[in-house]
Amino acid sequence: IEESKGYEFLLSACAALKGRGCHVSLTIVGDGPWQDRIRALITRLNLQDQTRLTGSMSQADVINEYERADIFVLPAIKAKHWGITNVLIEAMAMEVPVVTTPLPAVQELIQDKVNGILVSERDVDALAQAIEQLMREKDLRLKLATNGRETVERLFDKKNTMAELVSIYASWE
Repeated sequence: IEESKGYEFLLSACAALKGRGCHVSLTIVGDGPWQDRIRALITRLNLQDQTRLTGSMSQADVINEYERADIFVLPAIKAKHWGITNVLIEAMAMEVPVVTTPLPAVQELIQDKVNGILVSERDVDALAQAIEQLMREKDLRLKLATNGRETVERLFDKKNTMAELVSIYASWE
């Protein structure tokens, strides 16, 4: 749990959803330097009954969490985050629809409303709206989940990647 993940914005969005009468259940996997701050924010926002902090987990247990998830949300902060984070790829591979921020590298992976939802960083209202939309629209969740899986298979499958590399190297002759 660290600043770059944007958990404070996710928790604020969950509090807004709770205030609208939406049933929200949030699981945060991992630990880190911001864990105490996150616990305090959970208490301040009165989200103790809706939020579970797991601490560190084995990869097998993380896979179980993906299987239980309806939505995966990572409101990452651009100034603190670089590259495509593995958890987005993992969630998409597990056919969990994702909501995240449009970091430069993330936009190479996710197209808004095609295989995920992109929201401006630090925008609690937009984040809450995206989560609520996915909660209410099962067809959209399924579309994003399916397209997300297909994207990961296309971009990260070793057979596809190797064939692309062979093609590139062959063109150098």
